[in-house]
Amino acid sequence: MTDALFYTNDGLKIKDAGFWLDSLQENQKAFISSAFYIQKKIRSTIFASEPTIALFSIFQKKIKSLSCPFNHSFAIGPFYLELLPSGASLGAASLYIERKKESFLYISARDLKQPKLFSEASYKKTDHLILRADAPLITEKKRDILSPESSFFTDLFSQARETPLTIYSEPTTAAIFLYSKLKEVGYLPSLHKNIHAVLKVYRRFNNEAPLTKKQEANCMIQLAPFTGRKEKFTKNDIFISSHQDLKNISYFFSNGMTNSALQEVLEKTEARNVFFVGPYAKDFLLIPLPK
Repeated sequence: MTDALFYTNDGLKIKDAGFWLDSLQENQKAFISSAFYIQKKIRSTIFASEPTIALFSIFQKKIKSLSCPFNHSFAIGPFYLELLPSGASLGAASLYIERKKESFLYISARDLKQPKLFSEASYKKTDHLILRADAPLITEKKRDILSPESSFFTDLFSQARETPLTIYSEPTTAAIFLYSKLKEVGYLPSLHKNIHAVLKVYRRFNNEAPLTKKQEANCMIQLAPFTGRKEKFTKNDIFISSHQDLKNISYFFSNGMTNSALQEVLEKTEARNVFFVGPYAKDFLLIPLPK
């Protein structure tokens, strides 16, 4: 089966499978691993976890979709498929595929360990492991708001609470994290309507997600443009993105894998072959594989 894998700019194709992996634009079936591309338009008929479909539906009302529960196998043609929790975000999944006694596990290489919000990652032993690297390996930098060395919340403390603060963020995991942390340090955040809708989905599937209520806000979390354009930003606005290579970001929200998380995946799957695909695949090639 490995000679029938084709990586494109719009996901991974499996020859003669009748479905794609993380493809948004093909007019056929596609497995979607998470809501990372929630702001992009979908043309594919997608199958994904129920939370992932609910998140996509906030931005696109008419989606052709099939909701799949975790840990239950189903068939598409000669392929037996099973969604496993990946632990990367609410509803995020890896896909286990089996055909003719050959198996492969497809994982989007993301790792955000927030156990109160997300399901713990689950793995299966497999012949072939495919890791889609949409984000670089996590590095410890001061602009990474998840890093212990981050200056982000220190910088917020230095600003007067009475001064209105506007933060532009991606609408899913980053926005929910920011909302929780801003409340912890004394800000009263209001949310863009779509981010508020995202938070309602989080609450629907996990009551550990933060609550919102109407209040006099001194901070606004706005929806950042997916492409990272900054035409409407002012010099006092804060722009946070998971795309570390954008020149105009104030801080970034690292949602790639850590080295230790990658090692855990490799050890638990015991794959005979490991493939890295995606824009950051080269970041992973120098990681030593378990013997």
